[in-house]
Amino acid sequence: MPVQDIIKFLISAFALFGILVAVAKSTLFGSTKNAEFALDLSVDPISPVSRLFNRLVESRIQKICIFIDDLDRCNANFVVDLLEGIQTSFRHKDVVYIVTADREWLRTAFESRYENFAGTIGNPGHPMGYLFLDKVFQISIPLPNITKVAIDKYWAHMLDHKPAEDTEASSAEESDSEKESEVIRELGQDLNYGNITAYIHTEPDETKRQIASSLLNEIKPAASQQETEHALYPYRHFLPANPRSIKRIINAIELRKEIAKIAGHNSLLGTLVRWTILEQSYPEFTSYLISNPSLITILTDDTFDAEKSIVGKNHPDGFYDYVKQGALLALLKGNERDDSLDEKPLTEKDVYLMGRGEEPLS
Repeated sequence: MPVQDIIKFLISAFALFGILVAVAKSTLFGSTKNAEFALDLSVDPISPVSRLFNRLVESRIQKICIFIDDLDRCNANFVVDLLEGIQTSFRHKDVVYIVTADREWLRTAFESRYENFAGTIGNPGHPMGYLFLDKVFQISIPLPNITKVAIDKYWAHMLDHKPAEDTEASSAEESDSEKESEVIRELGQDLNYGNITAYIHTEPDETKRQIASSLLNEIKPAASQQETEHALYPYRHFLPANPRSIKRIINAIELRKEIAKIAGHNSLLGTLVRWTILEQSYPEFTSYLISNPSLITILTDDTFDAEKSIVGKNHPDGFYDYVKQGALLALLKGNERDDSLDEKPLTEKDVYLMGRGEEPLS
């Protein structure tokens, strides 16, 4: 057989083989694209899925929010694999992930996975596990406990209890309307979180305090963030020299404002700002303080001496290193580092409200 005929035969055979393979792929996988997708999976299992995820996200007009719950019921390897997988392969500007889990569980999961690095990564107040969480999450904030008022409302709803009718309702409404006008007049034009909460803390009239509290919901988001940035400025010496970390703290303060509104705590802005800085910069210390609120009274006392008051007590490793830091004590006390700061020391009540979402039992 001439060489030319052999070449033609081989070309025809390869062409026929290609057609048969294509038909087989279409039959087995439904389409050529599906077959290519399956082939990619066999070579690189993640990249094809990641590309498909991006195409699905970009095919929608609305942004997507994905909720992940009960992650603190999973083992350490699964926790780390999932969070790292999201971080490396399924990040997208139009997708927000909300993870509800015990922060300490997540932190410990990373520390368990990377225990060989424990001696070289991390610093007092910010151990290695928290550094990983800072990289994974743009913002992290604890959810407060359900308040007694909210529980009472829930039970009233469950039992279908209706409040007794007030025969003087109309006259009370007129009185409240007059008081609302009075509150607005007293607050002036500049309605912001700081002014309103300060008013609530000094106004003796309960009705006027409730009216002022309701005005918190009328603050516009842009104005609220600008107020937060101004309130944070006097504490700039305490902030990390990292724009991403500063932005994280601003966002956390904004979330704390909203939580305070919903829970009806109305914490003073300066208190809220200082607590959030503590929470974001010294997470391990703050967690321990939440578990032991009475410690705040010792730490903010003018006669407090770290060595005399702490050494020999049953505190966790590293606690002594925390309380020796001037910045941390300044945040607790309120007016140590900047002449413009005139806040009062944080109190046990503040720790309960900020850390647990409830007032201490009397």
